[in-house]
Amino acid sequence: MTNKKFSIVVPVYFNAGSLPRLFEELRKVEEQLKERSVALELIFVDDGSRDDSLDKLLTFKRARPETVVAKLTRNFGAVHCSKTGIKFVTGDAFMVLAADLGSRETKWEQADPALVGADLIAGFVPTDAAAGRYATKGVVRPSNLDFVPFYRQYNRRSAVYFKHFSEAAWKVEEAAYNAEQARLRDIAARSVDVMHLGEMQPERDHSLTSEMSWPVTYRGRQGRDVRSGGFLEFDMAVKPGPLMLQASYWGDERGRTFDILIDNTKVATQKLDHDAPGKFFDVEYAVPEALTRGKQKVRVRIVPKDRSTAGPIFGVRLFTAKPAATN
Repeated sequence: MTNKKFSIVVPVYFNAGSLPRLFEELRKVEEQLKERSVALELIFVDDGSRDDSLDKLLTFKRARPETVVAKLTRNFGAVHCSKTGIKFVTGDAFMVLAADLGSRETKWEQADPALVGADLIAGFVPTDAAAGRYATKGVVRPSNLDFVPFYRQYNRRSAVYFKHFSEAAWKVEEAAYNAEQARLRDIAARSVDVMHLGEMQPERDHSLTSEMSWPVTYRGRQGRDVRSGGFLEFDMAVKPGPLMLQASYWGDERGRTFDILIDNTKVATQKLDHDAPGKFFDVEYAVPEALTRGKQKVRVRIVPKDRSTAGPIFGVRLFTAKPAATN
């Protein structure tokens, strides 16, 4: 007879390939807990996956009816997904694991970690089972990571979601993946200011004002859109010399046209029309030096065309242009 209950919350995002093995391992955990008179509560939250993750979860639930399965309408991100799962917890204790990427005060200058291989669970080895600490061996690129309970990650960088590749797919994708990470690091090093749209404190710091504009979250990224008749504007720091303005978009948006202005001077008209299906993409706009000369900051304004929508825009960045990019 069990008199205690341990709850496991599992955020799920495009994990159809690894779920069957996870189910096997969780059943082993359940048997071990039963030997200690502890019941296991399993709570899965599908964070807007578009693969077969939900089907796999429902199949598992049919075999184990007490399993809790929740499906979010779209991707809200790891924190929201975990909080949703916690709402269903009825056990005496629960745990959510996250990768520890170090202190938030230290810059993360490595490539974003990715999981590689068909048997990911076998690559997790307990280093302190009582404290819920695990280390990976051979399943994380570019290097192994420590995993710890999410709640212990105060003031530390964390990762809960990872891109997953098979060994064969990683061999194909590795060069492109690493090149993209190198591009992002280069732009970060040249950045003058970054605007994290959809996040309260950065929007306050940049004196954001808007009409007919709402925050959005999609596939773990926050941003904003602007509806017809509205606008969005905010301050950004500048420095002398040629600058580039970069905005990030979701590649499946269609038929959205809007103007981008700096201090009321139009620098670009952007049309989104299924430009990069299934992924985020960046667009860079050259900023005329006359608009920044002698200034410490400028006002960026986003205005949709009549009966159109701007964005969503998942962040804006100003960075110094490379010499080859100047006229």
